[in-house]
Amino acid sequence: MKKILYFLIVVVMVFTLSFNVSADKLNSGINEYQNGNYQNALDFLNEYVEKNDEDYRVHYFLGLTYLKLDEYISAADSLNFAYDLNDDHYKIMVNLGRANYHLNNYDKAMEILNKAKDKNNIDDQVYNLLGLIQMDKTNYENAIENFNKALEYDKSNYYLYNNLGYSYLLQGKYKNAKNSLVKAVELDPEVPYIYNNLGIAYENLGKLDKAYNSYKKALEIDPDYKKANENLKRIDEKL
Repeated sequence: MKKILYFLIVVVMVFTLSFNVSADKLNSGINEYQNGNYQNALDFLNEYVEKNDEDYRVHYFLGLTYLKLDEYISAADSLNFAYDLNDDHYKIMVNLGRANYHLNNYDKAMEILNKAKDKNNIDDQVYNLLGLIQMDKTNYENAIENFNKALEYDKSNYYLYNNLGYSYLLQGKYKNAKNSLVKAVELDPEVPYIYNNLGIAYENLGKLDKAYNSYKKALEIDPDYKKANENLKRIDEKL
């Protein structure tokens, strides 16, 4: 009886140790992802997934990591797996939509993002992605509607104001574009493409001095910004 009890205790200890080691792989992978060490994250997460294929968390973080590495096919595959295991997870839906957006699978992206809109913990991300899709499809009114909806959830996000302003630019509504882009600059004055977009708005409003200054500011932040350089030269000739 003592030998059987001892054997059972050993088995439990070995199982517990194995479980803890496995869990450490997942936690290490998540920590490496959060610290921006994406290749290290992949190494840990892929070790974990070999023995824990039914854990949606590892597929979710694999998907997030692949997104950071711009490996969108692998991201979509991992996030699809996570979604199959947990189809009620808002962040899985949003990032699966993001992966499909980058793959230009707009219909798939919109389908999953519209499902995400039904969740109680919705934020600006789903509307921003829907706006980007509509912008790429040249449905500018729908894009503007979605970006404005995103701003209802987060008015401190310069990226949303830039996307809204760029949609107005593409629609030819330059005053609206200028207003949104000025707000974006106020929120983050160190993003070169915002100044370039703002310069385009000012140029089309006939405010060439302000356009010149905007393009120049974009180049001060990023001297290799080709579009801003071309725009600055064009304005310089006009002035």
